[in-house]
Amino acid sequence: MKRLLDRLVMLSAIMFAGLLCCGQNTAAQGQDTKEDRTSIFERARKAAEQGDTEAQCKLGDVYRDGRDTTQDYAEAAKWFQKAAEKGLADAQCKLGKLYQTGQGVPQDYAEAVRWFRKAAEQGNAEAQCKLGAAYYTGQGVPLGYSESTKWYRKAAEQGHVEAQYNLGLAYYDRHHYTESIKWFRRAAEQEEAKAQYNLGLAYENGQGIPQNCIEAYKWFSLATTTAGESDMFEARNRVTGHMTPEQIAEGDKRIAAFVAKKQEKKE
Repeated sequence: MKRLLDRLVMLSAIMFAGLLCCGQNTAAQGQDTKEDRTSIFERARKAAEQGDTEAQCKLGDVYRDGRDTTQDYAEAAKWFQKAAEKGLADAQCKLGKLYQTGQGVPQDYAEAVRWFRKAAEQGNAEAQCKLGAAYYTGQGVPLGYSESTKWYRKAAEQGHVEAQYNLGLAYYDRHHYTESIKWFRRAAEQEEAKAQYNLGLAYENGQGIPQNCIEAYKWFSLATTTAGESDMFEARNRVTGHMTPEQIAEGDKRIAAFVAKKQEKKE
């Protein structure tokens, strides 16, 4: 375990050094680019006012996030609406989110669902996940398990990590453990901490998959690294108490392999 911790510390140091270097470069260029960013914002606004759909959506992003201007959700909603009415799926999804949260527009779950549906039907994975969640919770639409899993699956198959995790939960709630594990694993491999934790529980309890304390230890440990919530630490400590030193060493080996593989992909 000490070797694993040393490795994780080393990786964290490398990542921090990279961020520090990036931050220094950004700071050095900050004064030179401030006027450029203002110019870009003005050009984007001009394009949006002339009816450019992509520019309208991007301008909505700028006002929503407060980038290079004062944050203004109402203004963001206005520009998202313009692009959404022209059929831009990304803008439709973003407008739906504002109606869902009541930022810049009156909170209206039914209106949120209306825009999510328009974007989802165009294949927008985020909107598909949001529509799946609406049916799962009955927010803006009647409760509907089949509709929920249908839309979650569409998004999950596109690699949307939240949809993969939510689909796993939906199957778990219906005791479809094998299918649940499939989607928890896909989300866990994308470093979704809750999915890693639930996959660890499945291995610990033998639910939908053969019981395996080494795999449980691996996924609990990865979850603690990703999110560090108390339940995750407790689960890892619980399973560690039933393992031999050899099993722990094997678990550490698998964790290191997972971390190294992820690092290779990032490079």
